[in-house]
Amino acid sequence: MISKEEWDSLRRNHEHEETAFVSRYINSPCYHFITRFLIDKNITPNQVSIATLFIGLISAIFYAHGNFILGGILLQLNSIVDGVDGEIARIKHSSSKFGEVVDSLCDRGVEVAICLGIGYGVWIAKGTTLAWFFSFLGIVGFFLGNYLTELARSRAGEEITKKSWEKLHKSIKFRLNHRSNQFFIIFLFSLFGMPEISLLIVALISFFYSALRFQKMLPDIRKLPRW
Repeated sequence: MISKEEWDSLRRNHEHEETAFVSRYINSPCYHFITRFLIDKNITPNQVSIATLFIGLISAIFYAHGNFILGGILLQLNSIVDGVDGEIARIKHSSSKFGEVVDSLCDRGVEVAICLGIGYGVWIAKGTTLAWFFSFLGIVGFFLGNYLTELARSRAGEEITKKSWEKLHKSIKFRLNHRSNQFFIIFLFSLFGMPEISLLIVALISFFYSALRFQKMLPDIRKLPRW
């Protein structure tokens, strides 16, 4: 592990501002320590992304077996480690489009696995088919925000996409729709044996923020030239 002085210098030069509550106050102190331990090792950001995928899949397996507490703890661990790959990439100047694709695919894979694991685990443990409906809503909720972002980039351009985020953040300071906040909600409800309810909450939050963001984006989209 590198010295504290070296680490403090690296962090100052490659600082990334966390805007989400859970990322800033809970996850970042943890993933800073992990990054400090790994930064002088021969470990790439893509390897960390793959590691988060495996942690997420193991979490989903525990959920599917009805162990909601351990599933939630591993999901929160996934959320923490998810910040490490980006920090390593910034410090080692190894960011790439390929790495962004790998990270995104791993993230979406974990989200689908978690929702399916919760749906199956709750269905077996509690005998309610409503769990599958909540699982479906959770998957749609997780994908909706990312789909809206990519759709805006491809159809309206990067400038309008960024402007819509800025408008949204001015309207609502607390970003409940951030992935770290969503995972933390699932983690908390899992501790009380109600992960299916957390998927409903996450989905409703995602629907609300997506609708609000689209409303902020619409005036700029209408100004675009017609084909």
